[in-house]
Amino acid sequence: MATEQNPAVLSIVSGFLEDYFGRRKMLLIGYTNLLLYSIMGYVEPTLIPVVIGIKTLMKSLIGPAVTGTVLHATNRSGYKYSLLAMASTIG
Repeated sequence: MATEQNPAVLSIVSGFLEDYFGRRKMLLIGYTNLLLYSIMGYVEPTLIPVVIGIKTLMKSLIGPAVTGTVLHATNRSGYKYSLLAMASTIG
């Protein structure tokens, strides 16, 4: 699977995980992505694709949690955003 397809596939899984564990815990897990950025300069060049792959997975996990946080904070319906997210996922 190509890395650009990860958000489409993992959005369903990460949405379920967000409902199960809670939005804040998923945000904390997703923000470990910052650690991957900080260690990328110290990793051997052969391991950089692995770090980028893990970083992409972590970003895919945090996407629905960030969206839910924004929608909750603004008291907006997720209907319009869901149409936008669906269209951007399809292509």
